[in-house]
Amino acid sequence: MTDGSPSDWAQQYELTHPVMNDNNRDVWSVYGEGYIPLNIVIGPDFVIRYKKAGYSESEIVSIIDQYMPSP
Repeated sequence: MTDGSPSDWAQQYELTHPVMNDNNRDVWSVYGEGYIPLNIVIGPDFVIRYKKAGYSESEIVSIIDQYMPSP
């Protein structure tokens, strides 16, 4: 859980993609596996396109660019 609202958090980190509040752990109960960070990219068709524990910024940026191109 993070402090502040999702919009505050997105603004702080200058995120341009949608960020949702999961304080009730609804999404975590479906996708969570106990790893932090666990990165999941869900495409516009709601299909999981990437799921991996750990963090590699270049890898995640590449996946986001591939499945969620800018409008």
